[in-house]
Amino acid sequence: MSIELFAGTWDFDPSASELTSSPSHWKQIIDIQGKRIHIREEISRETGDLIVEVDAVLDGEFYPVKGSPLVDEISYRLDGQSIHAIGRKQGVVVLREIVGLSAAGMLQLSMWLTMSGKEIPLGHASFRRKR
Repeated sequence: MSIELFAGTWDFDPSASELTSSPSHWKQIIDIQGKRIHIREEISRETGDLIVEVDAVLDGEFYPVKGSPLVDEISYRLDGQSIHAIGRKQGVVVLREIVGLSAAGMLQLSMWLTMSGKEIPLGHASFRRKR
């Protein structure tokens, strides 16, 4: 699978998602140029709106994240047909994500939070490509 298939604008589909807490709005804008990836997330919850952005390379190194209360740096690597991410806050791993594409062409994001050394599943979010 070509990594470029992840590129585009993706809108959250709550009916196809299973999360511990779902936002009212969530858009992911993914731009890929070779092994470089830029992700902009626009997230709305009852508690407010967030814009999270990262410019990174799919090389397993850590890159700064702007706008996230959860992580201040993240690493991405391509593993087969999915993108694996590890997020850290002040040098401590707090988040793990796996991003893939379903047979129906939906972006699938599975997330785990690490607290007190234990990984807690947050569920999975599904996104439809905006046309």
